[in-house]
Amino acid sequence: MPIDTSASVAEASAIGWFDFAIATICAWLVPRLISRQRLYHRTLRRSPMWINEKVRMFMDVSENPRDFAERAITRSMLQAIGISVFIYTVTALVLSLLTRNLDFRTSYIVVGLSNFVGSAFVFLLSFSAPRWLGIYSSQHSNGRRIPLGANLKTLCIRVRLQVFHTFLKVYPLTIPFFLGARPTTVPASVFIGSMLGFFLCLSIDFGNREIKDRKNLRKFALAVAGGFILASAYLFSYGCSYVEEVWGDNQAAADDNLVEGIAFLCWTVAGVLLHVATWKYSKMMVASGKHEKVKRPKTFFGSSVFISHRHLDNPESKHKSRFSMLLSGRSLFKSTRNTNSIQEPARTSNSSMDHHHSNHAVNSHPSIRHLQIEPPIVEEEEEASRSTSIREDPSSSKLDHSTAKLEDDDDLENVHVSVSFEDEGQPDKNVEKNDTASTVVENEEYKCRDSFVDEENNHRGPATVKEEENLDNQQQIDNYSNHDPLSGNSAHEFNERISCTAGPPGVDLGSSKLEEEEEEEEELEEPDEEDWDMSKLHLVNVICCGLNCGPGGKKKPFAKRALNCCSWTFWFVLLAASLFFVVLLIGAQYQEKTVRRLLPRVNAILYDFQNEGEVCAFDARGESTLRAKVEATQRNFTNRDEAHSAGYSVLHCGACGACSNYNDLRQQYTTREILGQVALKCAKKVLFGGGFEKLKQCTMEETLFLDACAACWTQDYICVKQNCIFISIRAFMINTVTNLQVGENDVTPSACEEAMCEATEITGYVGFVPCSGASRRRMNVTSSIARPGNQQCKIVDVPSWERFFGPSTGNNDFIEDWNATTLYR
Repeated sequence: MPIDTSASVAEASAIGWFDFAIATICAWLVPRLISRQRLYHRTLRRSPMWINEKVRMFMDVSENPRDFAERAITRSMLQAIGISVFIYTVTALVLSLLTRNLDFRTSYIVVGLSNFVGSAFVFLLSFSAPRWLGIYSSQHSNGRRIPLGANLKTLCIRVRLQVFHTFLKVYPLTIPFFLGARPTTVPASVFIGSMLGFFLCLSIDFGNREIKDRKNLRKFALAVAGGFILASAYLFSYGCSYVEEVWGDNQAAADDNLVEGIAFLCWTVAGVLLHVATWKYSKMMVASGKHEKVKRPKTFFGSSVFISHRHLDNPESKHKSRFSMLLSGRSLFKSTRNTNSIQEPARTSNSSMDHHHSNHAVNSHPSIRHLQIEPPIVEEEEEASRSTSIREDPSSSKLDHSTAKLEDDDDLENVHVSVSFEDEGQPDKNVEKNDTASTVVENEEYKCRDSFVDEENNHRGPATVKEEENLDNQQQIDNYSNHDPLSGNSAHEFNERISCTAGPPGVDLGSSKLEEEEEEEEELEEPDEEDWDMSKLHLVNVICCGLNCGPGGKKKPFAKRALNCCSWTFWFVLLAASLFFVVLLIGAQYQEKTVRRLLPRVNAILYDFQNEGEVCAFDARGESTLRAKVEATQRNFTNRDEAHSAGYSVLHCGACGACSNYNDLRQQYTTREILGQVALKCAKKVLFGGGFEKLKQCTMEETLFLDACAACWTQDYICVKQNCIFISIRAFMINTVTNLQVGENDVTPSACEEAMCEATEITGYVGFVPCSGASRRRMNVTSSIARPGNQQCKIVDVPSWERFFGPSTGNNDFIEDWNATTLYR
């Protein structure tokens, strides 16, 4: 796509109706926002705080506090999303209006960077999709708890902060691409990107729901990741083509295609190698036990319909051990031995439990050799939450080894239970045949009842609790434990709570005192003020990079804190670079508009009447050298006719100045092709500081101008810094630093210098042209900079500047020929 420098700014602008960076960022945001909302809902359903009568009292609602809080979570998220979208919208409107009609080089750079950012986010999605499908293990396999708070205000504040944090992370990467946007660019990009995000969520749901075989699921994940890699490589190569147009010195189209092909190939190979490394690392971490591979992650929309359960069958035995699971927010497992059963409750609570006591309670049971219950943990990452899995420890079972998995997207928590049973043929000495354990199943109606799953006919129904079974349960509990390991109370109190005070699902009854005891011992207090302090702490925690995050005021390990600081430092650097880029283009756009407005006026002041105005002339008569004549006889005349009447020859248009002496005239002519580049070396230094005297000394050394002339050039550098700083810095970015052309459609630093610094009427002090006096245009010297014909002085009497500066004395043929052809004789 060759750049047509003759085209107008609007026609050559590369910014169209669609932006890849904005679209891919939206596609990246949508799955994370959906996961965040579902994560809060799952955490809420597992928290005992939100089914408590105290919370109902404080909230002053007649409905279930949990349902009320779920709606509050959704409402808070929508409010935070609406505020964030409003901020983005205002930012987009302001930036697009301030930077309308970017010049074609700047627009090419913006589009190229947009493709690079879009390529990066698509590349990130290529890693997220396999992780959501459970192919890659997560570094947060154990997850992190999300604090909900004890009241609605705290919960809503935390939800909004999390949403704001998500939008804030991508803000620095988004705002540069609002620059120069057309009216349809941002809305179209947001809509298409959001649709792509929803489509990705549906695709992940399809894989998790419909693809039951893990090999096929792996192939599906590989196809999704491969598609993302190819799309990312295409965007990267496409961005390179735009940058190549600006920095490639207008190379041939074949060279551009070669650059794009190499970029595409290199990016694709790098993506494949990174995925291979990630896959091997994932397998290594799973094998070492540091990561746990997710068999069936959650889905984005609706509950997971997958139930994976297998009988614990041993082909060598006629006896079977089986698991049964319930998908209503509770789980029940049992092992059958003839007609005797052992049942243990699996609590689905996110409350803090004493892990030591819970393990002690289970390990003390004589019929269960290995039972490990891990506390429920909700993963804060947007990737799929870990499914509940119940696995048998093969090292402990003599005859039976099989695995049962239970996965529920909405209600089941991350409880990992390892259980091993012995066959009836080899009973444990410490276990009686009538051993049973009480089973607690809570429901939302706060009733003490039990339920079971008949695995033979897959029928679920209420269980009638007989008095004899209750006695057996009580006796069994007394046998294996004399106290409640979760609360330290007696077994009688523990059994009483199980039998008569079972609350709804998710309540950890064994980890708290009886409600009656609490009412007798202490009064109820609203935790609003305390919880608000916790919210403030959470806000400070977010602002302070999360160094003191975690419940209970626990700090992260040093390595994680260091990594967190590095990531936040990188974010701030990225934000600073983004803001600098935005301010630079806005400032350059403002200065460019000023240049376009003033440049015609300056040209009219300096060049429209230069052939009829004041002139600088010298007396060429006599036998002395030209240098001596110029130095001795140089003077101003109101016009050419007056100079000729006095017998003088015109050196240049305009009045004599600091650069009208012989030496400086000579230097301007002999360096006419490179003078701008030579002076640019000193002009660059003014951007990074430097006093007037240092800059003048640099000018004298580089150009060989005398002191007075060098002072005029130095003052011109300072004027450029004051009035053209943004255009000058932008020139480095768009490769126009060395472009000294001046034109209305291509505003360069030279054009800005001419518009802002050369005319006294504009600067308010002596401009560069009046200060220097002589210039190449005023001397009618043609340089490498193309100038309009009306800006060249046509009344100069020197027939040949080359011959004028060649001899060192006046006794030569050039002076004789010149005197013989002078017009005024």
